[in-house]
Amino acid sequence: MEELKYGPNGGLIYCMEFLIENLDWFKEELGDYTDDYLIIDCPGQIELYTHVPVMNKIVDALKEWGYNICALYLIDSQFIGDPSKFIAGALMCLSCMVHLELPHLNIMTKMDLIGAKPDSPHLDKYMDVDVQELLIDVNKDTPKLFLKLNKAIASVIENFNMVSFLPLNIHDEDSIR
Repeated sequence: MEELKYGPNGGLIYCMEFLIENLDWFKEELGDYTDDYLIIDCPGQIELYTHVPVMNKIVDALKEWGYNICALYLIDSQFIGDPSKFIAGALMCLSCMVHLELPHLNIMTKMDLIGAKPDSPHLDKYMDVDVQELLIDVNKDTPKLFLKLNKAIASVIENFNMVSFLPLNIHDEDSIR
């Protein structure tokens, strides 16, 4: 990174593009993998899923090599504490879902840290993403000038109607299965 004068994100994009240029090496490293699951933990920088096609190329290569793929999108439960932040996280999730075009599971991690019960009605608007209810919360702290913008952003999530989350609580065995 220092030699090329890239920052962290630029360095990551450079490395991922380097990987794309060397997919033969990647395929060789995978070898004849035959276990039930192969988990590839991908970087969380949204640029890799929206601005450059590196993740799509990796997905296409894996499909070509005979792998069945399912994407998991993890979002931290701390996003629940700020409706604006949660909506931004839901938009990032939606963006990945649309760009990757894969079966997708969205996981709300660290549910044990927020102290709410998994069946709490308070969590419903987050797990099943009730955008209209979240919009009411967001608009409470929004200057009038931005209310139309909030509505437009919320309508993107609502119109696609694809984003929902499964809770993951390390202390709840049912959420781990």
